[in-house]
Amino acid sequence: MKKAIAQAACVFGLAAVSFIGGEAFERGKASPTRARAGAVLSDKRLIVAANSNLSMPDGTIFAGASPDTGKAMYTTPADAVGTYTQPASTGYCSALKTGGHSDWRVPTMGELNVLFQNHAAIGGFDTSGLPSGGWYWSSSHGGDGNWHDWAQRFKDGEQAKIYVYDTLSQRCVR
Repeated sequence: MKKAIAQAACVFGLAAVSFIGGEAFERGKASPTRARAGAVLSDKRLIVAANSNLSMPDGTIFAGASPDTGKAMYTTPADAVGTYTQPASTGYCSALKTGGHSDWRVPTMGELNVLFQNHAAIGGFDTSGLPSGGWYWSSSHGGDGNWHDWAQRFKDGEQAKIYVYDTLSQRCVR
């Protein structure tokens, strides 16, 4: 499945292919190209079916396509332990070295929404909706002098500006 998504992404480009029920459709064409995959491309978001195996050989998880870059995005297999303020979250991700990678970062709001859309397939997210643990930080600033940044609740996908010194869950991406 992972190989099929990667091959299709290379052949068609992420913005041009949709996977529906194991068939790949090139945008603008009605006939499917056979592929073993469980993903749907919606606009520039790659949404992955819940029964997909997204684990990569290096232990990271394929999370979908970044809506900011259009490139493949990867995440860690689990949340960071505990909860973090937004500045501490940024420090945690930038210092993280796992899966042979050291280029981890806090996702943008668009990327965080991709993680939410694919959270069932990725696994390990806190979907309790509790004030701290069920919310996740993004790196997108709230536009009020850096006192609030955008975050998303994984219980229902609600997005809100949160005070940067509140503590929330964190999942890093690369």
